[in-house]
Amino acid sequence: MTTIFYSDLLKLIDAADHKGGAVIGSLVYLKCNRTKKTGGEWVKLENVQKCGLPFHCKDHEMRGFKDATGKVTPVHLRLIYEINNMQVTP
Repeated sequence: MTTIFYSDLLKLIDAADHKGGAVIGSLVYLKCNRTKKTGGEWVKLENVQKCGLPFHCKDHEMRGFKDATGKVTPVHLRLIYEINNMQVTP
């Protein structure tokens, strides 16, 4: 499996915008919720696009991703494990 650096991951995500119709591809991340003390499940999203979230989420290193069904999923960037079959390394 090939790897991608975290800095290149950010460039890839920020270059793909929902206005331009650019599809990122597949995304694998780990769920985590500190307030509810839940998480630990791996989630795979297919054919995702970057979409908007409330402004305060960007300060917490979160981005929104919309799948083919139109469902928006907020994802913390540090919890992304794999994008387009490339493993993310720090």
